[in-house]
Amino acid sequence: MDLIMKKYGAGTGLVYDRESLSRLVILKLGIISVTGKQSGEWQ
Repeated sequence: MDLIMKKYGAGTGLVYDRESLSRLVILKLGIISVTGKQSGEWQ
């Protein structure tokens, strides 16, 4: 959990409540492709 919190700007020495951690779910999603539409003309 410390690694994730550090990545998003939290300080060090954080203390996590055991009850909160027991309800925590972490998902890692892999993106296979991204599509989009061009807005205007690119040069």
